[in-house]
Amino acid sequence: MNAAGLNPDELAEAVTYRLKPNVSEPLTPVATVIEGASDFKGLLTEGIDPEEGILPRRWSLWKTVDPVALKKGEVVFGVPELACHYANNVFVFLTEDNLNEFVRSPRQYLSQAP
Repeated sequence: MNAAGLNPDELAEAVTYRLKPNVSEPLTPVATVIEGASDFKGLLTEGIDPEEGILPRRWSLWKTVDPVALKKGEVVFGVPELACHYANNVFVFLTEDNLNEFVRSPRQYLSQAP
């Protein structure tokens, strides 16, 4: 039996490769501060080496809005110097206090979509 011109062993290998987990994302996400990025674009790739199979980060649903301030009822934009990534998504904050709060307990700020 051939599927897409592949024998069963080749097909199993192709499926296994495509289902391989993303090595850049731990099984239990951990919020990590992004250091060294000076602009918003740099936040997506700072410290990432594509040769190691690590995927670039992506913007969260909050984009550049501070999720901690938003949870408190304020709509303010974060700055690239105060950023972290969680579950391969980038979040930015207006103050260092907001960044630290998010890093300590990110899930409470993500329970509702923005």
